[in-house]
Amino acid sequence: ESYLKKISKMKIDIADYIAKGGKFVIDGVEELHKGGWLIITIGLLFLLFIFIILN
Repeated sequence: ESYLKKISKMKIDIADYIAKGGKFVIDGVEELHKGGWLIITIGLLFLLFIFIILN
């Protein structure tokens, strides 16, 4: 039972991390005219890092 709770919590954490990565990308797109490429790159690397962990 506690094992299942850990898994469900982990899924919530992963979803949270993906949402944060996505937010970085969205913020970067909005900041493009101010040089948002750096923010987008950080966001994409963050998402890539998470997908590597998942696989």
